[in-house]
Amino acid sequence: MIVLFFIPLFIVALAKRLLSPKQTKSIDKKHVVVTGGSSGIGKSAAVLAARKGANVTIIARNLERLSSAEKEIAAACIHKDQIVTSVSVDVSNRKAIQSELDKLEEKIGPIYMLINCAGMALCGKVEDFTEQDINTLISANFLGTLYPIQSVIPKFKDRKEGIIVLTASQVALMGMFGYSIYSSCKFALRGLAESISMELKPYNVSVTLALPPDTDTPGFENENKTKPEETHLISQTGGLLAPDTVAEKLLQDALILLSALSQFLHILEQNCNNRELRVLSKVLVYRKKDETVVGRVHSAIVSAVNFDLRSATVEWFEQGETKGKEIDMTAIASLNPDIVILKPGERYIQEPTHQTQTSGNKLQRDSSGSSEEETSAAMAQSGRFTHKLDESDDDFNSNQFSPETATLSNPTRQSVVSVKSNNGVMRSAQQIRVTQNMLPNNGHTLPSNDVVINKESNIPTSRAVQNSRRSNVVKEVEKLKKNREERRQRQAEEKAEKEAFLQLAPGNPHWELLNMILEYRRGLDIKPLSENDTIEDHLITVCVRKRPLNKKEGARKEVDVITVPSKNQLIVHEPKNKVDLTKYLENQLFRFDYAFDETCSNEMVYRYTAQPLIKTIFEGGFATCFAYGQTGSGKTHTMGGDFNGKSQHCHKGIYAMASADVFKLTNSPKYRHLNLIVSSSFFEIYSGKVFDLLNNKAKLRILEDGKQQVQVVGLTEKVVCTTDEVLKLIQKGNQARTSGQTFANSNSSRSHAVFQIYLRSNSNTQKVHGKFSLIDLAGNERGADTSSANRQTRMEGAEINKSLLALKECIRALGRKGAHLPFRVSKLTQVLRDSFVGSNSRTCMIAMVSPGVSSCEHTLNTLRYADRVKELGGGDLQTNTLSDDSHSDGDLLQLRSLNENDMTPEMLNFHQVISELEIAEENMLDNHKQTTDELYATYQKAIGLLKTTDEVTYDQEAYCKNWEELVNNAVSLLVKSQEIVADYKAKMSAEEQLSRKTKRK
Repeated sequence: MIVLFFIPLFIVALAKRLLSPKQTKSIDKKHVVVTGGSSGIGKSAAVLAARKGANVTIIARNLERLSSAEKEIAAACIHKDQIVTSVSVDVSNRKAIQSELDKLEEKIGPIYMLINCAGMALCGKVEDFTEQDINTLISANFLGTLYPIQSVIPKFKDRKEGIIVLTASQVALMGMFGYSIYSSCKFALRGLAESISMELKPYNVSVTLALPPDTDTPGFENENKTKPEETHLISQTGGLLAPDTVAEKLLQDALILLSALSQFLHILEQNCNNRELRVLSKVLVYRKKDETVVGRVHSAIVSAVNFDLRSATVEWFEQGETKGKEIDMTAIASLNPDIVILKPGERYIQEPTHQTQTSGNKLQRDSSGSSEEETSAAMAQSGRFTHKLDESDDDFNSNQFSPETATLSNPTRQSVVSVKSNNGVMRSAQQIRVTQNMLPNNGHTLPSNDVVINKESNIPTSRAVQNSRRSNVVKEVEKLKKNREERRQRQAEEKAEKEAFLQLAPGNPHWELLNMILEYRRGLDIKPLSENDTIEDHLITVCVRKRPLNKKEGARKEVDVITVPSKNQLIVHEPKNKVDLTKYLENQLFRFDYAFDETCSNEMVYRYTAQPLIKTIFEGGFATCFAYGQTGSGKTHTMGGDFNGKSQHCHKGIYAMASADVFKLTNSPKYRHLNLIVSSSFFEIYSGKVFDLLNNKAKLRILEDGKQQVQVVGLTEKVVCTTDEVLKLIQKGNQARTSGQTFANSNSSRSHAVFQIYLRSNSNTQKVHGKFSLIDLAGNERGADTSSANRQTRMEGAEINKSLLALKECIRALGRKGAHLPFRVSKLTQVLRDSFVGSNSRTCMIAMVSPGVSSCEHTLNTLRYADRVKELGGGDLQTNTLSDDSHSDGDLLQLRSLNENDMTPEMLNFHQVISELEIAEENMLDNHKQTTDELYATYQKAIGLLKTTDEVTYDQEAYCKNWEELVNNAVSLLVKSQEIVADYKAKMSAEEQLSRKTKRK
């Protein structure tokens, strides 16, 4: 009778504890230690602990951050006598952290809670990590957590209380590209947490493992800098959590009291020795018969409880012998709904979610059970990133034992199906209650101890009850199913859009790219440059011009990847692929002084670029306007005029329009009194050599006079009086200019063409009053031809590369008055020296870009070059100790230091070899000419000497002496020439070997 009296009381008490909401432990007036507490999640956790009344100690190494964080934490305190202190110590130093924690206990009091937030992330591919990098990551992320835990565990065990929190990461659940070492450390933390949780279970010490996703902390900023490109691609769509959000969840979960299951286990343990207690004593024995599962329910006694495995051992007497088995606690709870307080006549109903097959007494895994990956994904979606290691999964909680039920008219039997996930952890059992009149047995009921569950039977249930009874795993699986259905619906919609778009652009291989670009443009407010916009005055003007798609690009169905949304902006839609091969756009925005779209004419381009520079040369200055870009981007069209086949209509180019304005201003009342003479020259620079285009491509020499002024020796300069005379000169020069056929252009310019207009005073000295240099540069992509099999192509590419870099640095130096000019690096900057050093010098650059997707890389290179030119224009004044008379080698080294990304050490070495080869070639050619002249003079002398022997009486001694002298002179000339040729051959061989090495790399 006494036992019967206490059993109902026990059941009521158990039900109340299971149904009551979770309570949290209090840390008011208790000592909380936070490692890594100077910033990020650690600081946020420390602030929250202070708000809960705790005495807080933060540990880190950075004294400045510690001091700032300590003030912030102190401001969050709710009691006047709360203690907040900070300690600077390396947590990966075991002795140091042990000593500091001992001192803290003596000073502030026993440590009740340890929150480990110290750590750092360093990304990269596994083979790139050095031994020092690996040791640093292990020390910061694993040892920096292990050593503080080792220091506090003996104290926690003695006091039989304490809380330990370990902060890992979601890469502790699944490895990730670029996080090989960091992820390994976090996996180690996960193993450490699970292991010490078992060790500390008997001592009432709880262990919580936090697995936060990307969080907005200073550490994450540093982490991003080391991420490989692939890691950025697969993580760029994820958002960042605030440290306060993570810390709040971390602290909340760490302070939750024992869960319903843990309370359940403790109650069972206290009563398991009472063999008369039959509270949770029902188990199932399965047998398979056709398409049904037959189970027998009987009583048993709890004999032992296993906290680590969350199971109970039960025993029962059957057929004269005692039998026993170990049963998961969730299954026991599911079989015993009578512990829940129910209203009279009500029964607990839950619809089955999984279907399983069983064989004998062995439970088979459900093929539709949630996998570990699904569970992890569900956890991420639900926002849960902590795992309290002293409680069960969220499947088993007080919500499963809610008193909300459905009413049935007939008594029921019970059957349980347990589902085992891939990771071997028993998930919550699914419970079915079936009324006798619903069983598929021809209207007859089974024997009282048996129940049959037909897989195809449809059991009517209350939807509200079903939703409230389903476990979290079931809900998350259904959420995954819903997401999968929505994803498939989106894919179907995208497929329909694709088919509709393909009808608009049939046969276009770039239809996806075109669709994304058109969609992007629809969201832009496009306001291109117009003739009504004001002309701005700049020392250095940098603009960009986009040409339309040409016939070849149209035939290849290329997509226009350039958008000009405003008068000074240009967007390049660079196509990219993610790791999963998904296509996307990287929209790169560039800003310049002016941006011309494909509808702008040469007249409009001239109005904003070269025309404002005309007045500069009339005011005694030097102006430079040049077109830069890849082959076929429209440079020669812009500078020289329209093409009709291979012939060019020069009157529509900047050359002709600038000449017309020069003559107009020369005769204007403002400048007529200067009495200026207009003259022009036209030359090209090809492979480091200068050729006169107005004098049958005669080779010219670049020399400096005594005043260090650069002179082009032998250059033809024609006096012109009308625009027509200028057009004739331009047409003559264009016909003589070096060109070749490329994939992009059938008439590609392979040299820098320089057309100069001089204003000279009409006096005996004819001093230069002003000079306007108009330059059509060689294609910038030819600068990459330094690994070609042809030496001429290699030298041509190297010279173009070097000259373009030198030109850029000279223009930038123009914006930094007093900076050193590396003009001796190339012939181009040598002939333009006076345009950079003059007190009244102005420059305009027109960057020409091709819109086709196949030219996207060259287009970006052109825009980056132009952006670098403008970067320091008009900036602060800088000086340089180098003077303008420094050697070309020094200029080349300076050019390398200013363009480390564009000129690698290998490229610098190659340029030096090419420069030496060019000097050797010039020496050889000069020697050849000199030797030829001297040998011809020797030849004339030898003929005269030979004629003296025709006389009957000639001086034999004088003849021998003179002839020997002529022979010796000739031999010495030839020996010297032979040495110069050998030197040139050696330098050619060195260049060939270096080129082969560069090509192999």
